[in-house]
Amino acid sequence: MLRPVRSPAPIRAPERWPSPAVVGQALVVTLFFSLAAVRFIVAPLDRYDEGVTLTKAALTAAGSIPFRDYWITYGPLDTYALAAAFKGFGISVIVERALGVAVLALLALVAFAVTGRLGLRGGMRLLLTGLISVVPISVPAFNSAFLANLVGVSAVLAFLCGLDDDRPRWPLLTGAAVGLASFSRPEFALALGIGIGAGYLVLGLTSTALRGQLMPYLLAAAGVASAVWGGTILMAGTAPVWFDLVTYATRLYPQARGIPFGQGDEAGIVIMLGLVFALIWVWGAVRAYRERRVAGERARLVALLVSGVLIFTWVRTRADGIHAMDAWPLTAILLALLLERRGRQARRATGMLPALMPIAGILMFSLGAGGLAYRDLARPHAAAGIPRSGISGERAWMPTSELAAVIREIDTISPADRPIWVGLQRNDLVTFNDTTLYFLSGRKPGTVYYEALPGLTNSEPVERTIACQLARSGVAMAVLGPNTAGEPWNLSSVAGSSYLDRWIGSRELSRQTIGPYELVRLRPGLAPADHCSA
Repeated sequence: MLRPVRSPAPIRAPERWPSPAVVGQALVVTLFFSLAAVRFIVAPLDRYDEGVTLTKAALTAAGSIPFRDYWITYGPLDTYALAAAFKGFGISVIVERALGVAVLALLALVAFAVTGRLGLRGGMRLLLTGLISVVPISVPAFNSAFLANLVGVSAVLAFLCGLDDDRPRWPLLTGAAVGLASFSRPEFALALGIGIGAGYLVLGLTSTALRGQLMPYLLAAAGVASAVWGGTILMAGTAPVWFDLVTYATRLYPQARGIPFGQGDEAGIVIMLGLVFALIWVWGAVRAYRERRVAGERARLVALLVSGVLIFTWVRTRADGIHAMDAWPLTAILLALLLERRGRQARRATGMLPALMPIAGILMFSLGAGGLAYRDLARPHAAAGIPRSGISGERAWMPTSELAAVIREIDTISPADRPIWVGLQRNDLVTFNDTTLYFLSGRKPGTVYYEALPGLTNSEPVERTIACQLARSGVAMAVLGPNTAGEPWNLSSVAGSSYLDRWIGSRELSRQTIGPYELVRLRPGLAPADHCSA
């Protein structure tokens, strides 16, 4: 009797699980981003810098035009991005902070791609990605500097891809990213553009190299920059754009905000960063000389070295930590390149050390983010009902109960559709004003000069302009904040015109004090004594 033929049992492939090292690295990366998100959300409301970002975006979302309708020191890319987020998700500090977390995450993703393009693998790639992208943790808010870093690192990624792939799309993408960066931080884009241009130049001056890489790069950079800035000039006019970006930045800003190198409260930090950066740059220069016969490697080193050095020169104007750190992402990419090349010559470590090192490094980043978050969580806080802020409004630069009382009084005195003015108790002495009050109160400023700028808004011609704009816009309330100590190295410690203080005194109807603020009711409208032109 024949027996039935049995079919063989299917062969099952062994299940492949991630190694413990990969699981550990994934866990610490998740921990870092979780703590970073908490850091952004619970950080206290900032009275000035964050207020500038929030106010510009809220005004733009309401239809105002940058440069024409309000003062703006840098390019408006971050303003348009945040205004679009406000349109899509609502006008709130939470939305702005979430956008800051998104920039951090995107910067990490782009940095991860850059380190992979440089040849790094495994845990070392992860660790250097963290080093490149960790800077936004220092300021838990969305702003133009970190957005420019994101666009700039993206430009470097496209540049590196183009060195390994001679298709013309890569120089075009590189140039487009540089042109876009100019719409956020023009001085950053100029330094980055010169550095990458130098990288293309050292590839060689043959007609093939010029036509295939340098010219597409230059045309794309100029084309994108011309498109975005041309549209802005058409809407706002040439004069305000030129004055805000060029005249003020080159002539007035160094006097108004300058801090000489080696001085200031953060002099030690700036000097230490300068020394660390200089060591990396010297190492890069030596490597570039040794690799001078290898065109691609020469281009990588020159582009990163020149860009980093040029960006760091900004500290010649204002030598503080945040401006010095602008050069870190590109300098860190240069460091990653140098370490990768050195790693090729060294004997690779074995055992658990290569897996544990990145875990330990990212745990240190997590410790920093967690420590900052814990510090902010431990601050006195209360859900005082501060509008437009959500959970982020539980902590601020002052007791939140007093801040909520100030906003309630603004609502009582000034109709929702009427602008206000946030100034200082002495407007002849200017360091900064509390611009966040515009955003939290939902009120527009009654003047283009909503931001107090030493040497500019306390000069008599501009103070007269402010007074006329406040009168014309029907401002009936001025919120006068405390004067902070000026910096002895610049015009913030030098008294300017007292015209605006006298003008407020002549219009005053009543005055009350809430916390550190004086809320002044003003007689609205133009008066013959204002001498305002029609």
